[in-house]
Amino acid sequence: MSNNSQNGQKKNPYTYRKGTSDAEIRFGHITGDNEVAAAILRSGYFHDHYISLDATGQSHRKGGTICKSPGSFQIEAGTKVKNTDNGVFIKAENGNIQISAPSGTITLDARNILIRANGDDGATGNVIVEGNNTVQIKGKGDGVDINGTGSIKIFSEKQVDVIGNTILNLYGNILDCADGNTSSALDVVSKLKSKTGLPKTSSAISALVTPVIQGLKSALLGDNETNNSKLGSLFKK
Repeated sequence: MSNNSQNGQKKNPYTYRKGTSDAEIRFGHITGDNEVAAAILRSGYFHDHYISLDATGQSHRKGGTICKSPGSFQIEAGTKVKNTDNGVFIKAENGNIQISAPSGTITLDARNILIRANGDDGATGNVIVEGNNTVQIKGKGDGVDINGTGSIKIFSEKQVDVIGNTILNLYGNILDCADGNTSSALDVVSKLKSKTGLPKTSSAISALVTPVIQGLKSALLGDNETNNSKLGSLFKK
């Protein structure tokens, strides 16, 4: 291409065009935004139906390919490949990949779907799922497995339900459960909080609480004699 320009307008004396009323092909075409396209294949029916191999422009434009069509853009491939091969392969060596459907739905339909983020530092390797209305995760068969090597947090500004129709198991090295009223009452007794969130009780309070806990423990273990003595005393008026 020639570097000739006039008042900032690119010029290319080697531009070549050939076409009919149905379609055209151009080489060295100067685009409407003053860039050079090495080659353009354009439909004669729609002005915005073309494939452009761009030669100049910003980093994302220079050496880039633009495919535009007023109708749908369809890719179908892989009829002769093995199940373990890539039927369609898309890779961006640098930069991002963006799939956008502002007025439609994006559907991923496959035998298996894998979403993986391989970060190279503490600021990358993140997977974020965000919905301004509802986010639903449903798993049949073996169900849903959520596993985190760090912390796992479930938060809601309203109601949270944890339901096990058959069995609900809660395990923890330390369990801290308290509602708003309980927390306020405990704060009145003691302002000193333990690691579990429960107040550190005095020796006098411990003397009252310890027999109760032992009685409940014995009740669970099936000690009838202890049950009658400890649990019976709890319900005396």
